[in-house]
Amino acid sequence: RRRLRTWWRARSPLFLEAWWASPCSRAAGPEPLGPEDVYHVAVQPCFDRKIEAARPSFEVAEGVREVDTVLTTTELLELVLRSAGAAPVDSQPSSELAARNADALAALAECPRCPMESEVLTDVLLQDLRAGRPPGAPLLCAVHGNAESGGFAEHVFREAARHLFQREVPKPLKFTTKQNEDMREVSLLDAGGRPLLKFVSAYGFRNIQNVIRRITKVGGDPIRECGHFVEIMACPGGCLNGGGQPLVPSAAQGHADLASSLGAAKRDRRRRLGDMEASLHKAPGTSVVAPEEHPLLLPIYQYILRTVGGETSGQTNVACGKGHANGTVSYFVGSDAVRRWLAADWRSLKVDEEGKAIVGTSALKW
Repeated sequence: RRRLRTWWRARSPLFLEAWWASPCSRAAGPEPLGPEDVYHVAVQPCFDRKIEAARPSFEVAEGVREVDTVLTTTELLELVLRSAGAAPVDSQPSSELAARNADALAALAECPRCPMESEVLTDVLLQDLRAGRPPGAPLLCAVHGNAESGGFAEHVFREAARHLFQREVPKPLKFTTKQNEDMREVSLLDAGGRPLLKFVSAYGFRNIQNVIRRITKVGGDPIRECGHFVEIMACPGGCLNGGGQPLVPSAAQGHADLASSLGAAKRDRRRRLGDMEASLHKAPGTSVVAPEEHPLLLPIYQYILRTVGGETSGQTNVACGKGHANGTVSYFVGSDAVRRWLAADWRSLKVDEEGKAIVGTSALKW
């Protein structure tokens, strides 16, 4: 718990998107829009984002949520089916639900694609989505591989190796599977084979519990046990395998014995997740652009500093690169102003009799 208190409480991408929606909408037309005029809908692969959106600390104004509605991809497919005339259902066996989702995916595939030059497709600043991006491929992915949960560990490892040890590592990183396929690690070794960097990805509650146990072990060395960086995700397989993702018919259903069924299920999941990850950087209209080369990165940092420092702040103008030689992303990253803007007031949903938040041992160890 002492270590947890030192963590920086950053906003999740879900709420950073909400913070962009209101100011960008206010600047979009001749009539300014207030937070109550913007209805923000987010499509997510996870049901937990609904709980996150319901937290009392995430309000733009009194009674106005930062995220009004969270739809999972399964619910989005259900809307597609209903628009096609299918009857709504409250509950179904998983096998029937998988078949229904397959029908929804087939119906969705028949829908005409939205052309990339459509005015509906804009970036977060409500500008043309194609501006500053590779021709014909404006949909961007940050990494060449290991993007099942956003590619954060992949990018941070690569940058840490470059800045701390002046080492370039191959793309994508080759993670080593440990106890199971949802517990993986990657290391950067020196000439003698000793680890300079060690990153761990732990997906699923069983692996998360093992990580917490190893980190909190009395007399243990957290770096030796779990390395310098741990990426944890509640869902086995990461965000692409989130609980809100559509179920599809599995080849495991045709096997009589348990061992064969489990083996088929693992192969089926591995293939499905591989196909989904490949679509992030190989599907039509997509391309891989490193985060530091994203066309919106510098404008977003400049906007943050203007917001924090005020429109008339001379110091902010300097920090935003106006008349300053360091008007680059590296000049902004890690600044106190940016950290304050990105910070979130995460409060526990559990309270004691006096209304004070509680984070108990059970919350830390699941």
